[in-house]
Amino acid sequence: MWDPVTDKPRPGTLHLALVNAVHNGDSEALAKLLKAKKPGCTPADRNSAGETPLMLAAAADHAACIDALVDAGADVRERDIHGRTALHVACRQGRLAAADALLRCGANPDTRDLSQFTCLHIAAREGLDKVCDLLCRHNAVVDAPVAEQGWTPLMLAANGGHATTCAVLLQHGADDAKTVKSDTSATRFTVHQLIGRGRMTGGGMDPELDEEVKEVFRSRGEGVHAGLRPGDEKQLDASAAARRRVAAGAK
Repeated sequence: MWDPVTDKPRPGTLHLALVNAVHNGDSEALAKLLKAKKPGCTPADRNSAGETPLMLAAAADHAACIDALVDAGADVRERDIHGRTALHVACRQGRLAAADALLRCGANPDTRDLSQFTCLHIAAREGLDKVCDLLCRHNAVVDAPVAEQGWTPLMLAANGGHATTCAVLLQHGADDAKTVKSDTSATRFTVHQLIGRGRMTGGGMDPELDEEVKEVFRSRGEGVHAGLRPGDEKQLDASAAARRRVAAGAK
């Protein structure tokens, strides 16, 4: 269903019965429709947004439907117009059962979308601890950098204030001394993102989240050796204190 001229999937129409079966998680009805091979009822068909039935099943978190589609020939490598696979869709929405089913069916967790994000980048950015753990247990590259910026999943999790996600990634071997293109370690990158937010007025991240992220790195005994420079921790403490004052004044 890919257009060789535009190198994008051709819009199509999925049969309403198939769409309903997927959304309702009715794998038996879905299997019957797939077996009949009517127009709009094959694993290769797409809706007007370029999504395959497998992507819809991933978004709905129906593992049984994913199994039925793969048994009928669905390709877990198929991409949408953004270059995302069904696994990208599942991970972005925190669909743990769907992600597990797709990985069991051979989906590659390290496939990149058009923004060069792997599934782990997306899950880390969204703070989805269980999805990150699942991907890492299926051998996702934990320190894969985003091509342009060089950000790792750990950096994205820390920048989003997701302390528990940082902890999960560190448990799976994420390197907090990994550097971005500016030769900045994950720890220093995180600190300066938090300091920068502290200088902003009118809200921003909950200061308690910043403290939790900072503590994840501190609890590992990290400091100057992990990329922090003299004065960074004082700036971070002052930044967090300023945010607490702003938050207290807003109540």
